[in-house]
Amino acid sequence: LTTLNEKTFVDAAQAMGLRVYKEGGPDERSRAAYAFRLATARPPTDHELGSLLKFWDEQYRYFEDRTADALKVGAGSATNPPNDVNLHKVAAWAMTCRAILNLDETITKE
Repeated sequence: LTTLNEKTFVDAAQAMGLRVYKEGGPDERSRAAYAFRLATARPPTDHELGSLLKFWDEQYRYFEDRTADALKVGAGSATNPPNDVNLHKVAAWAMTCRAILNLDETITKE
């Protein structure tokens, strides 16, 4: 079993967050369900979806007024940010994806 180092894990969460933002659907609810399915290969329960949306909203409110932090978390680089995206939302998705990637269900094979 291979473990990810911290930088690789952060990079994976950033990439997943951008993918979820771009491909996950028209609203945060569909994006949360998409992110969960990407990591666990199953749809989230209503309770899980509610928890993800609450966490995403907390993260978005944090990054909403912190553009420099959003750029660092959402893009990883100030010199090459992704085009045509709301980096505040992408940063919130990166943090939400990091939480999803840390779930026991995501990292444990039974």
